[in-house]
Amino acid sequence: MMFARSFALVTVLEICGCAPPAIAPGPPRDVAKSAADAWSAAGHACEMKGDLAYCDMSAAGLPLIIGYAAGRRLLFGTVFDTESLGKPCAEVPFDRVMRPEWMTVKCDAIALADGTPKTVLSIVGGGVLGERGMSRDDLVRAASLFLQEAEGFLIRLKDFLPLAR
Repeated sequence: MMFARSFALVTVLEICGCAPPAIAPGPPRDVAKSAADAWSAAGHACEMKGDLAYCDMSAAGLPLIIGYAAGRRLLFGTVFDTESLGKPCAEVPFDRVMRPEWMTVKCDAIALADGTPKTVLSIVGGGVLGERGMSRDDLVRAASLFLQEAEGFLIRLKDFLPLAR
């Protein structure tokens, strides 16, 4: 009986918008941690390093990096090693491939887990986290959409490379 009352109260709070959001504006590390917790609850693996959440870093798909910046910007990022396409990042004409306006694509120097420096193609996007924050479901949808758009861009890039020769 107590469970039913608690569930009803939680449901009413969610419907009226009174429930606290899973991801709320705050210090960068706290926001990234909340976002990582939401992504993890959807079956993914995340690890915090500084103010960033590194998720699915050893999975078969694209990794997801989650951060939070000034101006309540919730940021998603991923990296791709263009050498798997036979070209170093600097030689890939990624700026000539169609992508959404909100997506930033550039070459970035990173350090691999063993400390080895590597230049990769980085893809970044995101949006403003509202004053009320966002639910876990909304975070999972937004991150999934970001990764879907990044994968679509990489498919178009792979198709474009043979044409660019």
